[in-house]
Amino acid sequence: MKRSGTLLSGQGIYSRQDCPVLMVALTVMEVAHLKAIVRAQDPQAFVVVISAQEVLGGSFQPLKEEK
Repeated sequence: MKRSGTLLSGQGIYSRQDCPVLMVALTVMEVAHLKAIVRAQDPQAFVVVISAQEVLGGSFQPLKEEK
């Protein structure tokens, strides 16, 4: 994917284990692709998909469809 994101340091509340947290803003059409990438890397990954009202700042722009 040609997207940037933010990598945060997280910690499980119950396990107290450190874990990376990746936050990425995507278009609706890209969600399935990202889920497939995550599933291939870590089938046990915890993924949350949330609809955003707006994405402001940075350089977020919807990617043009590849032909």
